[in-house]
Amino acid sequence: MVEYEPLSVMGRYAVQYISGNVVRYVCSVCNCVECVDVLQSVSTPKDEKSLIALKDFGGLIYPSDDVCKLLQSAEKVLRNETGSGGIPRTANLLLQFFSGI
Repeated sequence: MVEYEPLSVMGRYAVQYISGNVVRYVCSVCNCVECVDVLQSVSTPKDEKSLIALKDFGGLIYPSDDVCKLLQSAEKVLRNETGSGGIPRTANLLLQFFSGI
């Protein structure tokens, strides 16, 4: 299993913020109440300095911890596989992602 460099605090905050947008989209196209409940967090982040907490004026969706962990894993794989040039070094990036989580 490949070891990926951990995300910085700001990287984790950015992924959490983007995760909320992903959850908002999925919830808009999904009619499953149980699915929506699993995707959304029932509480606000513990860290009041997080990007999502700072940008929230009452309308943001807070993603569940599981959604954040999944998207943080995806971010680590993408950073590792694209390097600084932004071009994937692996032919099958999706396979690499699933082997990394």
